Amino acid sequence: MLKRTLTLLSATMLLVAPVLADQNADKAAIQGVLANLDKAMMGSNPSKTVTKYLTANCKFIDKEGKSHAAKEVLPQLDALAANAKSRTFKTSIVSYSFSGADKCVVKTSGSATIKVMNPQTKKLVVIVEKNKSQDTLVREKSGWKISEVKNISQDVTVDGKPMGALAPGGGKPKK
Repeated sequence: MLKRTLTLLSATMLLVAPVLADQNADKAAIQGVLANLDKAMMGSNPSKTVTKYLTANCKFIDKEGKSHAAKEVLPQLDALAANAKSRTFKTSIVSYSFSGADKCVVKTSGSATIKVMNPQTKKLVVIVEKNKSQDTLVREKSGWKISEVKNISQDVTVDGKPMGALAPGGGKPKK
């Protein structure tokens, strides 16, 4: 009986080990996509470079559940890039949940720091945004791409004072 149990356990490990190895490779690839996305956000034309990491029908879902097409959201990145004195973006993966071999939902925690000139006061202001999202990635021929970004939470401050969200539907101004 013990010999048969050990044989079954060994056979199971032989079947599971390649799957775990593939998932580790997929996790590394997905982490690379999000790291490259952060870098693309800091470029001079982010809407163009970011699209390399999105599916053709990628959508962004705000906290209220409203869906926005990428073409609606991405131009805001270029306006931000044109006006910002400096920008930094950092995304960390909190968890992975694979559904088959070609789909993965990752929960992320992100932050952005943007320094921009206030057009009214002509003073430099610091915008800090912290967010949590649930991103769905799918495997395409060219690799893993983001098909959906669901905003779970977003907190934005300007010079340390709370304000509304930067993304569509991200929140209402705080008093």
